[in-house]
Amino acid sequence: MSAKGTRDAYGEWLKENGADKKIVVVDADLSASTRTNKFSPD
Repeated sequence: MSAKGTRDAYGEWLKENGADKKIVVVDADLSASTRTNKFSPD
């Protein structure tokens, strides 16, 4: 079993579920660190 880091798992979850308009991400200037940059390419 391979463990994923919390940040990576969070970013992947956002990428998979980002089409849901009820999900909003606020990350200030930490998108690279928190992997929220996977949520939207814009």
